[in-house]
Amino acid sequence: MTARRMSSHHRAPLSVGRIAAEAIAVADQEGLEALSMRRLADRLDVEAMSLYHHLPSKTALFEAMADRLAGQLPASPDLPWRESLWVAARGWRDLARQHPGAFPLLATRASAAPALLERGATIITQLRAGGFTPAASAHAFSSFFTSLNGYLLAAGVPAVSRDVPEAAADEATLSAAAAVLGEVPMDAWVLTVDAAYEFHVTMLLDGLQAALERGAG
Repeated sequence: MTARRMSSHHRAPLSVGRIAAEAIAVADQEGLEALSMRRLADRLDVEAMSLYHHLPSKTALFEAMADRLAGQLPASPDLPWRESLWVAARGWRDLARQHPGAFPLLATRASAAPALLERGATIITQLRAGGFTPAASAHAFSSFFTSLNGYLLAAGVPAVSRDVPEAAADEATLSAAAAVLGEVPMDAWVLTVDAAYEFHVTMLLDGLQAALERGAG
């Protein structure tokens, strides 16, 4: 009997939830590209084939991971659509912070994870109650979260960390720009990460509000 099999009596039973949790840990520590069934089996101290009894493919693994991640999102309370989307946006940001390696799985792949479907249906219902047509509510939902995903994924490598090239403009152009920029208060350029995100979300919600008032479908 191998040491691995001998130790099996002392491990927690293998389950979809346990496999998904370990896969998320691997992704957060090493990135999604490092995730494989063999790597996961080594972490769980089991034979790789035993994982396939619970999750028959990597696609099934990703779905289980997405469902476990989405289960950490706050349930959408019974609020008007703007307030509900604010709750969702903050929960989405918190998820990206807590799981920086696994979050791209949610942000870049379509998923039918039950927890995501449940929360999505609640938000669509709230958009409908706010006056959006069925088509407009789908467009609003898709545009809102696509924009958040782009923002949060881009925030992983802030543009402000890049080297600033030397100015190539002539002196007159620089002087004119300085005159305009000099009118902007210095503290207006200094936004915390949270303040910048909330400004972004506010612009998105204002845009959806304008679309609703125009009756855009």
